[in-house]
Amino acid sequence: MTENIYNFPKEDELLLKQIEDLTNQQKWDSAVELIQERLEKEFDVNIPSNAVLKAKLAGFLIDIGSEGQLERPIKDGMDIYEKDIDTFVKYIHKSSIEYNLGNGKSGLFLIQRTNPGFQFNPKNIGILTETKNHYWRAYKLLPKEDMGFRKQLLTNLANTLDTSCRVVEALHYYDQIIEEDPEFPQANASRGEALIWLNHISGSYSVNQLWQAMNNFAIAANSKNVPDWYIRQWEEKRDRLQHHLNKHGYTEQDVEHDIEITKAEANSHSDYRKFCLNHYLCLSEHSLYCNCIGADRDNLTIPKSSGSIGGEDIPRMELRLNRMKSEYAIARLLFYESNEINHKKWEPYNKELFLTELYEDEAVGHRPEMLRTSFRLCFGILDKIAHAVSELFDLSDPEEPLAFERFWRPRGKGLSRKQELRWEKINQIENFPLLALYSQATDLNSQTGEWGDFKKWRNALEHESLILTQSSDKPLDIFGALKSSQRILMVNYEEFRQKTLHLLHLTRSAIFNFVFCVRIEGEKDLREQGQGVSITLFPKNEIL
Repeated sequence: MTENIYNFPKEDELLLKQIEDLTNQQKWDSAVELIQERLEKEFDVNIPSNAVLKAKLAGFLIDIGSEGQLERPIKDGMDIYEKDIDTFVKYIHKSSIEYNLGNGKSGLFLIQRTNPGFQFNPKNIGILTETKNHYWRAYKLLPKEDMGFRKQLLTNLANTLDTSCRVVEALHYYDQIIEEDPEFPQANASRGEALIWLNHISGSYSVNQLWQAMNNFAIAANSKNVPDWYIRQWEEKRDRLQHHLNKHGYTEQDVEHDIEITKAEANSHSDYRKFCLNHYLCLSEHSLYCNCIGADRDNLTIPKSSGSIGGEDIPRMELRLNRMKSEYAIARLLFYESNEINHKKWEPYNKELFLTELYEDEAVGHRPEMLRTSFRLCFGILDKIAHAVSELFDLSDPEEPLAFERFWRPRGKGLSRKQELRWEKINQIENFPLLALYSQATDLNSQTGEWGDFKKWRNALEHESLILTQSSDKPLDIFGALKSSQRILMVNYEEFRQKTLHLLHLTRSAIFNFVFCVRIEGEKDLREQGQGVSITLFPKNEIL
């Protein structure tokens, strides 16, 4: 919720404080009772202070219901927002409203998943997908000057991504928040949880990873102005991890030594590698939580560094992964080269290119073309993931064209029997990274996804004409070139650059999810067969 700039009557100020105190003491029913009593009194929401007060009370209902797992308060709070949204947007930022609606959907999902027999599969995460969409909308509308709200919104967004098994993206956002505020308790605690979740999904871990999770919980537990019951949870998790570290013989001296070594090694990377690490663009498991020498190469592979893995699919999937990594590396490099820091490098080449001035404000030349190609390559990688997943689980016929964002649940007439059964089969597969890939696909759905414009941009790049404009002003177009042309889509260059970075992040995460997905299936085969094969992987002798 944005800060209240209105003067509430003294009794309402006291009421809000009382509700907050009861909430912190986990006295949910008493807090809800006070809110309902106040809401039953006359409210003219056309008065600004009344509108803000009512929105705050609705937000409290959602938060109390979520914390106490009480469905009725959550629904009551959401009903208030949905009923009075046209009035609320006059006095409250739309980002805040989307945030609270996201909190409500998140609370409802947490209650849903505690029901007996709940299964974590694509068809059962509809509310979680809606939660994610509310947070994405809040994120896109986020006022840059409201840093306090930004931290909490990004934490809740990351928590939802993490719950959707999208741990790679979640860690990215937690790191962003902690970089801005190293002691922000919710982001620290959630990052600790995500590192443990990463261990579960990836099937691998390091002592450094355990220590970082422990340290995150320790920072959170030392926070002020946080309910005691949160502190007790974080202290318990901190102590449990500390016990594991002690069993490994990891001492405070080891920690101090490792921190110094990590700093030195992080500074030893090339400028390009530092750019990739700082922008979360590396395909190394170690880079997900540490920038030391262990993150110097994109050494992500399906087999883990130690142990056997089962399944004859592994070499074929590793072949697919090689193609994804190679294309991602060039997409990432093109994004880097298109950056402003490399402007002078490409000036001589641009001077050799003659283009007619049409006053249409289009950004042209080497750097814009690099950016456009980077964007296109990402979609190609995602489609390759769809093909690989379909091959792994036998979800499609070899000749069927597949698109990452919509192959999961085919619709329409003339479907084959395999297509008709695909959604049912996907929901029977117990594989959390597969669920993560589905969640990512919902982001890109052109009809319902919050990043559905990406698909429209890709289609315009491939088949029509997407013009990147250099300024936000309307082009002069004195020759009428734009007016007389059909199928033209215009996007601001800087917006396209930021969205290309977002797509690179999503694609990177999808590659990780693909690897973890195949790895889990290989481990299933190993358990079923009782024996596996030890696959030794070597780098290619020559890369042209």
